[in-house]
Amino acid sequence: MKEKSFNMKHRREDFQILFCDIHEALLAQSQTVSLSALRTNIEILHHLGRHFGLPHHFLTVPVQGKPGKLIDELLRFQTESNTHYRYVADPFLTPDFESRLRVNVRRTLIICGFSAEVGVYFTAISAVHSGFRVIIPVDCIGSRSLRTESVALRQLESAGVEIISLSTLAALMEPDFSTEAGQFVLKQMGCIKS
Repeated sequence: MKEKSFNMKHRREDFQILFCDIHEALLAQSQTVSLSALRTNIEILHHLGRHFGLPHHFLTVPVQGKPGKLIDELLRFQTESNTHYRYVADPFLTPDFESRLRVNVRRTLIICGFSAEVGVYFTAISAVHSGFRVIIPVDCIGSRSLRTESVALRQLESAGVEIISLSTLAALMEPDFSTEAGQFVLKQMGCIKS
């Protein structure tokens, strides 16, 4: 019975994805997950989201005084309506951000990006306080320090954020591997980098 309730609260029809500061110059600073693995895993998350029709949002901050540019794998999917520019750590403090998330009427927010202690952390904490269920695939976030990332992840878990692997998240999107969608999920899972 417990397993059924676990699956009931994880319906992909309730998911939307937030890509937080997926800028090459920032991802390259990660010491916890390599740039290559981050790029691959974030792209896999994006493929899963597109396959299942999940809304995508892109958070961006200035990098070296210029508007942050998404990594090439995501750039063509960025539009004015799904991109949120900000100059503060917590995007929920910027006008219209929360209302743009709520338009989708999806209560589970999947957050990935850089850095675990700032962009991901503040976004996830405020999302929980705003009533969203938050999932962070740990192999899709990076940090400059394992020590500080570990602290951030413990605090996020204490606040109710679910920290899981990208493989687990993929299986939540389609747990029946005998289906065509399940076969797609298995193929994506086989490409995840650690």
